[in-house]
Amino acid sequence: MRKNKSLIITLITLLIVMMSISLNAQWQQDSKYGFKINIPADWTKSSSMDGTDKVYDYYSADQNAAIQLRVFEAGEGVTTDMLAQIYEQNMLPEGTQKQSLENHTSKNGIPGKQGAYIMNYNGIEVSMGSFYTVQNNKGYVLTVMIPSNMREQKGQEARQITQSFIIDGFEIPNNIVKEEKKPSGLGGLMGGTSKTNNQSENNNFSGSTSNNSGNTQSTSSSENLVYQGQTYRTVKIGNQIWMAENLSVGIMLTKDKYPSDNGGIEKICYEYEKINCDKMGGLYTWDEMMQYAESDYGDIGQTQGICPPGWHLPTDKEWMVLEGTVDSEYGIGDDIWYGWRRRGSDAAKKLKSKNGWLPTIRVLPPNGTDAFGFTVKPSGFKMSGESGKFFKDNSICILWTATKTSKKSDRVFFREFSNGSDKAYRDANAVNADNHNAYSVRCIKN
Repeated sequence: MRKNKSLIITLITLLIVMMSISLNAQWQQDSKYGFKINIPADWTKSSSMDGTDKVYDYYSADQNAAIQLRVFEAGEGVTTDMLAQIYEQNMLPEGTQKQSLENHTSKNGIPGKQGAYIMNYNGIEVSMGSFYTVQNNKGYVLTVMIPSNMREQKGQEARQITQSFIIDGFEIPNNIVKEEKKPSGLGGLMGGTSKTNNQSENNNFSGSTSNNSGNTQSTSSSENLVYQGQTYRTVKIGNQIWMAENLSVGIMLTKDKYPSDNGGIEKICYEYEKINCDKMGGLYTWDEMMQYAESDYGDIGQTQGICPPGWHLPTDKEWMVLEGTVDSEYGIGDDIWYGWRRRGSDAAKKLKSKNGWLPTIRVLPPNGTDAFGFTVKPSGFKMSGESGKFFKDNSICILWTATKTSKKSDRVFFREFSNGSDKAYRDANAVNADNHNAYSVRCIKN
């Protein structure tokens, strides 16, 4: 489909036309990576780690413009062309339309590539411009996103920021500890989120990353798991081995049926369509998942439930270990994981899939980075009762734990992933004769 040439020109100009910098701005800099960028004081500023990548996110006060700067140790042999190719293949959402990719040198003399793209989120067209460069074995990707119908209104404000970007090349101060040099080449280029031509989101994941404590956490995949005629991907994250897909085992129930303690395994498919179980896994009531066993409070779970032999249902504490392993700021054992609702920094973002999540009103995509290959997809859930409604399958995934909040309670902990938050979400729901919510299930290896 041919796009308007003026749109391409506008996108390219977004990053290369020089304008004066607003006086109401603050310099952001990183001595390790040797760059500066001038951000208006009223913009929201945040930073996080995505695998081995340092990511800086900036939002305008009205959240109708967003700028992201991604930097990392590229390693010897990595070129700007390679960087642009890997970024386009791995970081752009499905459906993105590439408008152009051209050589460009910034006003501050930085040579690189300039890319222009168009995306459509829930009927809203979004314009994106990215500048790629590799300097001194460090990769930089500077990206702007603005709704296309607001380019004229927000473009000038964005240009004032992107045109201030400087790679000044000063020495790393002595008080800054150098990180261990990461593997060079395509395998380590995107810090655990990249995939080569022989890999995809549905293939085994391998690589390494670091938690907030700096300890390298292995994410090497295990062998595929075959269970009752179906093959599941598995992934090692830290010292745990998890299923990397939602479980889909048992007899599919029709609308007029509901799980019962009958010695078999029964599942519900989203909207009672088999194809949804094939795509996103089955939905299970807690009692059915547990095969009517008691709550499991262990640091390491002991309840097999509907999991295959040698595997068990994860306890609340095992979920905490996973969250502490992948989060950029809060490690294993941090008190924050015992809290309720949204906790930590970006654990959910690291665990969510890179596509498929329903866009929200925010400019940036709601998808995750799938930095560890855990690949939580928006599978939806079924509300309580035989006539209970299904909740949207493109905005949420809820995964059971095997743990009740206390021995006297009928409330069970779960983990919720949504399109509206990067933080890990922990809550509990009652499971009793009047409450039969059906959620997704993951198993963890003994």
